[in-house]
Amino acid sequence: MQMQMQQSIPMMMIVKGHSSSSREKSKTVAKQLAEHLKYFLIDQDDLAPISPDDVNINSSFKILHQIASAQLSLKLGVVINLSPNSDQTHVNQLEDLSNTHKAQMILLDTTTSTSPFDVKSYIEKLSLGFPQAADYFRPHLKPNLAKTTSFRPSREKVPVPPKIFKHLHELGSFTKSTAEKLPCKSCQKQLLVSDPIYHCLESNCKDYVFHKACAESPGLEDARKNCPEFLRQAKPEYGFESDQKYRCKICEDNKNRSDGNECSDCLLQTIINGKLLPVLVLHESHPHPLNLIIVPISLNYEFRCCGCGGLGQTISYRCFDCNFNLHVRCVLLERNFKKDNKQTLRLNYGSLEENCWEKGECNVCYEELPPELWFYYNSATESKGHIFCLNPAADK
Repeated sequence: MQMQMQQSIPMMMIVKGHSSSSREKSKTVAKQLAEHLKYFLIDQDDLAPISPDDVNINSSFKILHQIASAQLSLKLGVVINLSPNSDQTHVNQLEDLSNTHKAQMILLDTTTSTSPFDVKSYIEKLSLGFPQAADYFRPHLKPNLAKTTSFRPSREKVPVPPKIFKHLHELGSFTKSTAEKLPCKSCQKQLLVSDPIYHCLESNCKDYVFHKACAESPGLEDARKNCPEFLRQAKPEYGFESDQKYRCKICEDNKNRSDGNECSDCLLQTIINGKLLPVLVLHESHPHPLNLIIVPISLNYEFRCCGCGGLGQTISYRCFDCNFNLHVRCVLLERNFKKDNKQTLRLNYGSLEENCWEKGECNVCYEELPPELWFYYNSATESKGHIFCLNPAADK
């Protein structure tokens, strides 16, 4: 089993039905979530005999609570299958636990739908805070995980261009092309059977396919020169010139949609055509490829950067398997940085304990350096600091 990575903000997902008939459904959903997210699974029914007896329910919940607390204290995610015999008091105690450990809590009610559960699709929607996720569950989202207020229908009778969002294009790597009749989304040249490629893993998405070299182009050195400042910001604004913007056929045909900033596919293709950023990055900080995500600002997509620890919005590099996200500005940081043209600092991706003798504080702000986040370090002088304290120019 693959080891779970520590998270700056751990997540606790609680699956619960309201009757004995929903017990098996809850078990199945919880297992799928745990396997997909690589989270530790705690099933309350496995901790005590299945019985409506209050003693057994409270006893099993106490054990569950202790295990969940240990996981969250280690900054590890956990999926909990709560017995249908547990009441709201237990849910409230778990919410208190999430607050104690500064974790995100999501409560999933399996009694709201009879449709099959697609775990990958649900997690994808949930990561963007989409209310469509409620087609199967009613998610209880705590603040900062996602915001959905912008999806409330307006009472004003004004024409609002509809947003297009099909899905996030998670790219998978293949040594030989299975789509030799399709053109590469970047260079538009036809793919050959022998070409190593990346293509979207969504089964019904056939046209998002790239030569391997095209998906990884431009390289980070060129991207540092090409990427506009507005895409490097923690809260970006899409300042593309009108002649830079790509418009898909749907947007061209829709008279109310003259702005390509409201379509996720248009935004991605604008970046591809301008060679502003690579669609996929093989970054030293993570063992898996990182996919470029860019969505309309109005969708309120938020994430926690695993590099600097700060919040980001609308555009990121993401590993879908590990829920690992980085700001564009963090991906573009150079490994070696010369401070004031004197001291050369090296950007460290590993834990503080692996690089320094002991935990320390930032030499600039004198606050603690979280061991799970990136930091600059000079082995000769043993100076160290937060990345944006020592390199403020990168903090846009």
